This record gives sequence, structure tokens and C-alpha cells, in this order.
Amino acid sequence: MNHTRIVLLALLALLTISLLLNNPPLFLLAGLLALVAASTALWHRYCLSGVTYTRRFGAERLFCGETTDLWVEVTNAKPLPLAWLRAEDEFPDNGNVAYMLYVREARRLEGVYVFNQRDCIKVPGFRRPPLLNASIAVVDWESDSHQTSRDYEGYVHWAPDRRDPYNMYTPSQIPYWVMVPKQVDGLLVPMAVSATHIGFGALRIDPSRLNMGQAAGVAAAMAIRAGIQPRRISVPELQRRLLAQGQTLFLYSDLYPSHKHFQAIQRLSMAGVTDGYDDFSFRPDQPATRADASQFVFHGLGLQVRVDDWRKDFHKMRHWNPENQSGPPFHWASYFLMTL
Repeated sequence: MNHTRIVLLALLALLTISLLLNNPPLFLLAGLLALVAASTALWHRYCLSGVTYTRRFGAERLFCGETTDLWVEVTNAKPLPLAWLRAEDEFPDNGNVAYMLYVREARRLEGVYVFNQRDCIKVPGFRRPPLLNASIAVVDWESDSHQTSRDYEGYVHWAPDRRDPYNMYTPSQIPYWVMVPKQVDGLLVPMAVSATHIGFGALRIDPSRLNMGQAAGVAAAMAIRAGIQPRRISVPELQRRLLAQGQTLFLYSDLYPSHKHFQAIQRLSMAGVTDGYDDFSFRPDQPATRADASQFVFHGLGLQVRVDDWRKDFHKMRHWNPENQSGPPFHWASYFLMTL
């Protein structure tokens, strides 16, 4: 039993005695003290202010054999609610709060969908990863995962990020289902989302987290108003609302929410009709050519192909007649034109 409970029990006993003795002044004093004690207990339970957190590495080396402490001091800060930060069965020596309030990667949700490396690297022969049409946000970052184990001496060494030497990572989508628990209802998780170690290395970037938070808020509001679970909401309707708020669901380097055709282009992209150019641009103010139109129709029919396949099959296409085409035989859209 902690000290707060002992004090509260003692004050309750004093209140009882004052009632039995019919002593109003003593009763008022005991009641006031009990109120102060209860308020203090609730304050410390649900608020964070003036607390120092220290994570000690002891003899472990971080930089060139140094021994150091990492610490964060919160002073003169606005009180923050801690109701959802406490775990009654963990960190009992630190007020049931983790020693560090931020780590790059920790425990994560097991969701309806698990975001993995395949979702953020381009498909061979294509310029982008596979389309995730339940997108509620975008990610444009390589999976810069740090090491996940100690070296052979048992020490922790600071290692450089694992970057993208083969240029595999390209802009991709974040599906709604990574925030939806596989089994638990009434919950959306926009931070510790459902992802593998490599996949999470791309999703952990703050802009993507902020966008996932916005999507989670809109989805929660939709679920509450409809009286249904978050897993039952209409994802297309969620996407419509996010687009109306200026949220990007399919990333282009030159398309912004202020453009008059932003929402239409986003919807076409999410339907798999177009994915822009090799530099990840869309060129929204450039007139569409016959090549662009052929690509739109081809992908709109679901006939996804490799960019270079037409060259491999060139000798098989006996109907090819350069005089009837509007571009050179090695134009990027020749395969679409010949097929259509």
C-alpha cells in the first residue's frame, strides 16, 4: 500500500471519529485535508510536470568508448495527461512511466494489414511500389533502420543509418488498415502502426505520422457518428473527406492541394489509372498527349504491364506499322498504343 492511500485512510478515520464525537470543527478540518490529499493524488497520477527521466547505459559504449547518461528534464512545462501513458504492471520504480518517452521503434500493433518492405520499394520494371488503394496518407522515405542487435563484444555502438544504395525506395501509400487492430474494436493506432521492422523504418517519419493522426481522427469521428466500429467505416468516404481537407493520398512532386484538379488526379491515381512520370511528377498543367491518353485507358482497364515489355515482344507484333503511329517506335507509350 503506497503512502497516498495510507494518508487517505487516516483522514477518513479522522472524519469518522469527528462525526462520532459530534465535533464540527474537527470534521471540517479532516474533510479539507482529505480533499487536498485526494486532489494531490489525482494530480500526480494523471499529470506530468517537473519530472526528470534518465536512461543509464552504465558501462556500455556509445561513442568511442564513452560512458554516458541520456536524460530529459521537464521543468516549468504545461501539465500533460498521463492516463494513457501509464502501465500499472511496468516501470514501478518510475511512477509507471517509461524511462524514455520516445524511442525510434518499440512494440507495435498487429493490425488488419501489416506494412512491409514490398510496400515501399518499387516493383522491378515499374517506377513505384504496388498500389495500396486503401491509402489514407503517403510516405516518401527510405527504411533507414538502425541495427537491432549488439556487436560481438556485447556493446552498443552508434552505427550509420542503413540508407538506400540501390535506389529501391520510392513514394508509396499508407493503407488505413495498418491503424486498425486485428481483433480489438473501438481503437485506432496511428503511431505504433502494424508494420514489420523494415516497413516501420519508412513509416516512422513525423510528416507521415501527422497525416496518419489526421486520418485516424476523421475515421474515429465517422465511426462515432454512424454508431459503428472503425473497421466498418467506408474507406472511400474517408478518402473523400481527407482529400477535401487537402490530405495527399498519392504523392506527386508537383501536385499540391491548391491545384484545381488535385482531388480528381488523386482519385485517378488511387484507381490505378495513372502514376505520373519517372521523376514522380504529374505535370498537371501540361496538355495530355495521345501517349498519356493511351496509358490512362490501358491502366484504367487493369492491364498493368512492365515498362520495357513491349521491346521484348516487338518482333512478335507483325501488325506494327510505323506510318500509322504518332510517335517513334521506341517511345515509352508505344506498347500502349500498339495494344489499343
